[in-house]
Amino acid sequence: MFVEEHLPNLAETSKTRYLTSGRALYPHFIDCYLDEINKAKIAEFVRARKREGVKAAGINRDIACLSSMLSRAAEADMIDSNPMRGMPRLRQKEPPGRVRYLTRKEFDKLCEVSSEAHRRMIVFAVETGLRFEEQFGLTWDRVDLVRKEIHVVKTKNGTARTVPLEPDAIAVLKALKKHIKEPWVFWHDSGQRYVTLREAFGTAVKKAKIKDFTWHDLRHTFASWKAQAGIDMYRLQQLLGHKRPEMTQRYAHLRTDDLRAELERVRRPVGTESRHKDGDQKKGDSTTGTADSQAAEANGAGQAGEGVGTESGTHSKDMENGIAGEP
Repeated sequence: MFVEEHLPNLAETSKTRYLTSGRALYPHFIDCYLDEINKAKIAEFVRARKREGVKAAGINRDIACLSSMLSRAAEADMIDSNPMRGMPRLRQKEPPGRVRYLTRKEFDKLCEVSSEAHRRMIVFAVETGLRFEEQFGLTWDRVDLVRKEIHVVKTKNGTARTVPLEPDAIAVLKALKKHIKEPWVFWHDSGQRYVTLREAFGTAVKKAKIKDFTWHDLRHTFASWKAQAGIDMYRLQQLLGHKRPEMTQRYAHLRTDDLRAELERVRRPVGTESRHKDGDQKKGDSTTGTADSQAAEANGAGQAGEGVGTESGTHSKDMENGIAGEP
């Protein structure tokens, strides 16, 4: 039931992953009826996979597959409920995800050594951030050049999304020829869709002298460049089609512009700017006041010389002292 009804709705990579997990689950549960699969047996399966040397990521995918199967069985009333519910500790802690992305120089070099057809595919991947299956499963009926967007229906997590197209991606689409019968945007020979580019892409990567780089890293390049440009992490999550924000947060460390601006803001203590302005104002007042006092002193001295009396002269002297003594 699970294989016949659920797997056809998944992307090709997800199908492959589920079948791989199924082969791992089979020998552990072959002798159990569905209602005999309980928390103890599931926990033992996890311990057995660890003894076999399976990494955390592999175990997590196996238990996700098992949980999906048991949920479908519960929906069909084959069992009362999924026994894996309420077992959060089953999920193994995985190491941080790998993020390898191209520099602009590496990207230019990769495009330079690639064939015209492969160059277009590479540019489209970096401009859209699509997964391999999403890009090469894309059909022309999902492309809207008027609204400048594509509709990705078959995704890794099963949630469709709309991806806006930037100028370089639009240029690639306009340069592509449509097959007379087949619907694929990217096709080869007599209209077949691409299933893999591992050999051809690997050759181009070697020619470009780029180390440790896979096709999926073009998606990392899209996300990394957007993060460096300052895109909001929530919007980046929507573009990438991540269900969990933690998946997108791996790119957050590349977004440094807003952090730099914040550091600049807090570099000076609060009120420093206003104190500088007040100081400049007082300095101006002091300069003006000194000039006035000198004029008054001269006037007082002149009046004293004319016999008007010493009071004016004394007042002028007091004014000078008073203003000069201001802080």
